[in-house]
Amino acid sequence: SARFLKQRFGVGYVLRMSLKEGTQVDPIVQLVQSHIPSAAISSSAGTELALRMPKEAVEVFPTVLEHLENDAEATLGVLSFGIETTTLEEVFMRIVNEDDEKLMIDHEEANRLLTASPEERVRMQKELEERDEKRNPLSK
Repeated sequence: SARFLKQRFGVGYVLRMSLKEGTQVDPIVQLVQSHIPSAAISSSAGTELALRMPKEAVEVFPTVLEHLENDAEATLGVLSFGIETTTLEEVFMRIVNEDDEKLMIDHEEANRLLTASPEERVRMQKELEERDEKRNPLSK
C-alpha cells in the first residue's frame, strides 16, 4: 500500500522555502540544523530551498517553524515556507535508483541509502561502480 511504502522507504519530511533574490542559504540551514542536526539540503536552486528532515525529528518541528516564522523575511530572507511528507514518486525514484542487492538483503543499509544527500549518493554510486568493476571487469 502507499502508506507502507512511505513508512518503509520514505525519507521523512521536506521543508520547502521561497527565498528573496540573493538570499544566502547557510544561515537558514544553520538555524534548522541547530534544532535538527541531521537536516540536509535536498535542493537549492535560485530562490527555492528544500531541506530533508528525518521522521524522528517531528517533535521539534514546531520550534523550528516558530524560529523561521519569527526571523523569516527580516533576517533570513525567507518569503514563505511549508512542510511536506515524502511523496510516492520520491519513494519510487529512490527505490529504482538504488542497488537492488542492498535493498533486498540489508534493510538498515537500504534505509541509509534511501535517505542519503546528493553528495552521499554520488560517493555511494562510485563505490557501487568500483565494486561492480571488481566483480565483472570489462575486458580491455
